[in-house]
Amino acid sequence: MDLVAQDLPTVSIGIPTYNRPQELRSALKAVVGQTYPNLEIIVSDNASPTEEVEVVIKEFMSRDTRIQYYRQRENYGPEHNFQFVLDKATGEYFMWASDDDWRAPEFVAELVTQLANHPDASLAFCNFIAAHETGEQATGYPDFLSMMKRFAVDSTTIRQLTFYLQPERAGKANLIYGLIRKRFLQGFKFSEFIQKSGRYGADMIFVFWLLGWGSLALSERNLYRSTVGNKKSYDVGKISKEAWMKQLMARFMGQITYSFRYILVSDWRQRPILIVLWPAKVIQLIGSELWQAVKRRLLS
Repeated sequence: MDLVAQDLPTVSIGIPTYNRPQELRSALKAVVGQTYPNLEIIVSDNASPTEEVEVVIKEFMSRDTRIQYYRQRENYGPEHNFQFVLDKATGEYFMWASDDDWRAPEFVAELVTQLANHPDASLAFCNFIAAHETGEQATGYPDFLSMMKRFAVDSTTIRQLTFYLQPERAGKANLIYGLIRKRFLQGFKFSEFIQKSGRYGADMIFVFWLLGWGSLALSERNLYRSTVGNKKSYDVGKISKEAWMKQLMARFMGQITYSFRYILVSDWRQRPILIVLWPAKVIQLIGSELWQAVKRRLLS
């Protein structure tokens, strides 16, 4: 027998968007098509320059009363938009939804089940693949499921240290789009968090922080597809050796700063271990950055 929507915990889904009407259409189609019925869908348009985004949202609102729509008067940046949809959420569970990733219709229902079965977990996620915009699976990525299993253990120290040391290419940033117990986000302010974490890699540092509150409730079902290689920003053309070296040094400094910011948001019990491991993390990041930079140089 189907459960009545009001008998189920409310799941708030926040969709921050800006000037991507077609991608937003795909995201809304996936969200309203979820099999889990008790949804609160909050869409915040970060002052898009045209009315196309509003047209798409109002089209969906005419068919689904669960959707709330807000249009910001000014573009205050992505952190403000992420914070805005979180502040509007009233559900027991919360998740952010990106507009360029795919979710199966059972995605929310499965993650709610996982959190119900794992009361000590702070968030839930599922197995997933990396794919191109066409939906075709991308090659060269590790087994994400085996990587994420390390975050499902009881020990806070093991969870956070393995997350810290896991290569960034191993998909750990995607966990920010999992289902979160909203009580862990009471009073959370992105503006304050960004002061400690910085903007670069803030999604990963946020998940690291969240794993300090509880473990990951992990489903082995493949219900999510992360879009990669969608050419949001790439270097164009061949640049001089001097400019290339400047860019490379800037990236190195960014990676060093990023790796250190984990220490700033960590608990005092994990902080001494992170300090000891920091040089190894820096070497890992710089080695990866150097390899990517050489490939970009050769292909430019």
